[in-house]
Amino acid sequence: MCAEKPLVVGVHGSESSARALRWAVREARQRHREVRAVMVWSRHAVLSGPGPLLMNPELAPHHMHEQYRRELSKAVHACVGEQLPPGLRTELLEGQTVEVLSELSAEAAMLVLGDGRHHRGINPTMGHIAGGCLRRARCPVVIVPHDVELAPDEQDRAWGPAPDHDSVLG
Repeated sequence: MCAEKPLVVGVHGSESSARALRWAVREARQRHREVRAVMVWSRHAVLSGPGPLLMNPELAPHHMHEQYRRELSKAVHACVGEQLPPGLRTELLEGQTVEVLSELSAEAAMLVLGDGRHHRGINPTMGHIAGGCLRRARCPVVIVPHDVELAPDEQDRAWGPAPDHDSVLG
């Protein structure tokens, strides 16, 4: 893979983020780019004193971090199989999702997100995260719609040899 800017994909375990990751891996292969599959987590407000931790030790930050790391691994492997394709990196970052993804977009060729239709938010066709990233990102943002899906033979080609031509986004 070349050292050009990667495609950054927001992953959170939903079907919409799985579609976005599959699309991004395929697109990155065609463009000879790397993919950064990023899951963002934050510490919960429940950690306001020792009481909640004594009753629910699994809410401790180190336990939550490990749980999110497992969720990220599971989500990525569900999309691409046990063997990660070359050029695909996974990252678990702490913070607010819109802020973290927007910051990463400064060093990205594009930011790829699912349409988030399972959320109710500011726009019925787009989730809160996608809307926030569209406003704040510093690179092109691709929202993969709910009705876009790779056929099994297209998925196989996505991990196979790169084509001799660049794809054109329309």
